[in-house]
Amino acid sequence: VEQHLVIGSNRDRAERLKSIGLEPTEIAFNASLDFSSRRRLYREVENFTPDLIISWTSDVAFYLWQTNFKHIGYVDEGFAIFKYESCKHLFSLSPQRTEPAINAGWPRERISVLPPVIPSKTVKPIDRQVCFTPKTAKVVILVGPLESDQGADILMQAVARIPGLYFWVLGDGQYIRELQAMATTYGIKPRSRFIPWREDSAAIVAAADIVICPSKQDNVGIQVLEGWAQKKPVIAADSIGPGLLISNEDNGILVPVNNIRSLSEAIKWLKDDANFSKKIALGGYKKFNEIYSSEVTIPQYLNLFEQVITETD
Repeated sequence: VEQHLVIGSNRDRAERLKSIGLEPTEIAFNASLDFSSRRRLYREVENFTPDLIISWTSDVAFYLWQTNFKHIGYVDEGFAIFKYESCKHLFSLSPQRTEPAINAGWPRERISVLPPVIPSKTVKPIDRQVCFTPKTAKVVILVGPLESDQGADILMQAVARIPGLYFWVLGDGQYIRELQAMATTYGIKPRSRFIPWREDSAAIVAAADIVICPSKQDNVGIQVLEGWAQKKPVIAADSIGPGLLISNEDNGILVPVNNIRSLSEAIKWLKDDANFSKKIALGGYKKFNEIYSSEVTIPQYLNLFEQVITETD
């Protein structure tokens, strides 16, 4: 698909996109009243003359309220219907995200639920020495984006109950300093590693032993899929997204939300039982390949795009 990307100013992201043959245009997007960014965005659209515009945030969708091109918007949190005035169709990564839009008056038949697109290829793990971690240590990993409701405090207290267990945090965000302070508070700072998001993040996941998804409010379960894609056993708090993905003790372990003891016991179980750990890792990988691999999910996006492009007004 011929495409042109307009992204918020981010040199690292721009370089990653260039490395796969795309030439993104970077725009500051400083505020909703940033008229220079809005004019530049319109200019990029007019010059490219796309068959379809896809807005990945409600603010960008709102920037384009006067466009005459066919337009799809991604439903982010805090839905406000006026921001999607120019959109013909909306899409979301979970049914729960569609409800605020429908309740606000958006037609149910013009909103689709699509799965996340997760790279399917298993990758070679990084050398753990890069993260100052012994090769023989057991490692649990929390994958970002890092937010205050992600249950990291519960996970850290569970890790503190298991001597010798290493704790990796992969991701960025304003919350990272609070996480580092909590690691000190719970006495696990010497065996905690805070790893900024990087291009080979899948290889970092592949180098861990167990992927933990402790979020108290997770409607999608992307971290579950990222763990499955790398054949890792996954433990998740039983919030909506992971709860719909995981069959307990078949392709993952579900524990009650906010339950330190249950989470700690689940980690110990996988840490000490290599056969069971391998069983649920392979169960997750099997489900990922059948339903969530990019070979399965990408055609669903392309079908939606074609549907919106060809439908008459």
